Amino acid sequence: MKAVLKGLLVRPTSLENKFINIIRRKNLPYKYVGDGDFIIGGKCPDFIHTGGLKRCIETRPKAATPYWSGCSWEEYERKRIEHFAKHGWDCRIVWQEDIIKKF
Repeated sequence: MKAVLKGLLVRPTSLENKFINIIRRKNLPYKYVGDGDFIIGGKCPDFIHTGGLKRCIETRPKAATPYWSGCSWEEYERKRIEHFAKHGWDCRIVWQEDIIKKF
């Protein structure tokens, strides 16, 4: 349990680091803010667009369920997308499998 809790505090995660490297290599206009650097309506996205668009990206690991949210991944994603949309932001979800396969 200690290892799980300690792992929750590590930012950026290994998946976020992979995406950060993709952003750098491809020179994409996104910045990592998943450490609490940028808050939208009380929630922190993983990445935000730096070119003036109100677009954020959430990265998702390969896991059966998001154990911290108490709901399915589909429900969790829907809630995140709706939350950011309510504040005028377009939220995209990028799965671990997509990051690994496409880049």
